[in-house]
Amino acid sequence: YINYARSIDRPPYMNLTLSPVYFSSTSRTIGNPKLNPSITNNLEFGFNTADLNFKMFGKYIDNEIFDYSYNKCDSVITSFKNLKGESQIGTDIDYAISPVSFAQLVLSATSYYDYAKYDNNEPTHSWNSYVNGKLALRLDKKGVFDMDIDYWDLFPQEEDGTKWKNRTDLSCTFNCNLI
Repeated sequence: YINYARSIDRPPYMNLTLSPVYFSSTSRTIGNPKLNPSITNNLEFGFNTADLNFKMFGKYIDNEIFDYSYNKCDSVITSFKNLKGESQIGTDIDYAISPVSFAQLVLSATSYYDYAKYDNNEPTHSWNSYVNGKLALRLDKKGVFDMDIDYWDLFPQEEDGTKWKNRTDLSCTFNCNLI
């Protein structure tokens, strides 16, 4: 398959307002009313089978919104800016299997190169690779109770000379579906 999508992401009100939101006496967030909407162009080439999905992608994001923090008078202030542009090129592989009727296991691997330009025109480069795993369990026949176990791991990487260590997340969610 070939897929092209263009989308717009407008900044939420809290990212625009100059009224500060205080989290403590030394931490607050202030919006930026000059934020522009982000526009994303995404192109994918891939193929699917019953259990496997493989795709190569290219993405360009103009005016992506990011948050940053700085210190001022013994306080940490968080605000928002637009990137001048960000490009990503990579691959994504997903494999899904249902070993038993009440469980589905989805394994994913993603790797991509990221190039971004901030307002000071100094670009950043990084190579990101990570794996995801999700086990979805249906705990009763009516589908009222279910549970998700999610795992995410970002491999060590280097970004403009800074070496990042592994980052991992493991979560378990128990759901009661009343509707």
